[in-house]
Amino acid sequence: MIKKNCYLIFPFITVIITLLLDVFFNLSKYINDEIYGSAFGGACAIIGFLITSLSIFSAFNKDSSFMRLFTKSGHLKILYRAIKICGMACIAVILFGLVNILSSIYLLYLFGVIITELCIVANYIIFMSMHFVNKYIFGKG
Repeated sequence: MIKKNCYLIFPFITVIITLLLDVFFNLSKYINDEIYGSAFGGACAIIGFLITSLSIFSAFNKDSSFMRLFTKSGHLKILYRAIKICGMACIAVILFGLVNILSSIYLLYLFGVIITELCIVANYIIFMSMHFVNKYIFGKG
């Protein structure tokens, strides 16, 4: 269950942990309004990474045994959903940063979701790359 829904479960856990840290350590007093510019730049960079990762996966041959196995196991669907959620959170950070209507602590929550989803995407990219290298270059696996 956790593997199939990791793109939903882990960001939820991240928001809960960030909320608890805010309640117990009052993170709000350490965050100033200059975070909007940093959040805007970071979200734009992460969207660039997501677009790059999508183009890497679109370059793979969909009829290869590896991609069929990756699709059949459900990992490809998880990857695409994680990319979608991360992209939507980045767009939300960019929009809220432009109009400056969201409290800076909520930007921290959104960035927690972005970083969590980004870790899931990076995990799948590394997994696919290592499997590709082992199987198709070294002939192992």
